[in-house]
Amino acid sequence: MPGSPIAALNNPHTLTLTVDRGTLDDTFNFQLPSSWRSGNIALSGYATNSSTFTFPGGAKTFQFIQANPMHVTIVPIAYTCSSGGSGTYTPHSPYAYLTDYTFRTYPVPFILTSTHVSLSYSGPCASEQYDSGPAPTWNDMGNILDLVASAWRSDGSPDSYYYGLTPHTGMGVGAFPDPVAAGAESSELHAHEVGHNHGRPHAPGCNAAYPDPSFPYVVNVSGDLRGYIGDSAHPNYGFDIKTQAIYSYTKYTDIMGYCGPKWISDYTYKALLAYD
Repeated sequence: MPGSPIAALNNPHTLTLTVDRGTLDDTFNFQLPSSWRSGNIALSGYATNSSTFTFPGGAKTFQFIQANPMHVTIVPIAYTCSSGGSGTYTPHSPYAYLTDYTFRTYPVPFILTSTHVSLSYSGPCASEQYDSGPAPTWNDMGNILDLVASAWRSDGSPDSYYYGLTPHTGMGVGAFPDPVAAGAESSELHAHEVGHNHGRPHAPGCNAAYPDPSFPYVVNVSGDLRGYIGDSAHPNYGFDIKTQAIYSYTKYTDIMGYCGPKWISDYTYKALLAYD
């Protein structure tokens, strides 16, 4: 390949007898040139001190797949209190945080976002306020979802996920094929709900309804069968492309579940990539 061989980003580095995959600097890490990142490619590595020691590694073949970007349309909901409060609350921009977690976990090269004109909705406001805004009832969330879906259809049913943003946190409702309604400050919730749009059921545990019976990494935690990103037979580690943090299978649960902390399993990642 052009430019071969390339040096590890963390050279020089001393080889040790034991390694911890949860520690980034216990591994050698490389930035592959763009000309390498297409189709099938065979990679091999070696370590040397340039004088008395050279350790060659075997070759392994990798396949690079060109994925399409994700399109997301943010739809702010101007929520007016009909009872239990006063005034109209509209989520504040900027909205980039809403898709940040999705970008870091999904098999997409980038996410293109746009902002829709706000939609008005009137409903009862709970006495407890979140983010200086009301907390709609679940029934209202369903109505808001219908409102967002209607806007998507009125816009010609574009190839974009419509994300209805209300001024509260902690609630979300997914819908097919594209619209999503969810709360503010909920980047993880966006990834979860769009996962439902891609046909992903819940990962088991923490009272998640209708869990995926085929989810492979189920761990018994005090009688609660939870879906993790791996298990002892499949010691998977997640990697954050933005922060370079590593997430261990012993701690992190799948984004399609209700447990936490969350990251994405290879099971969910591959299913999202294969979704048509």
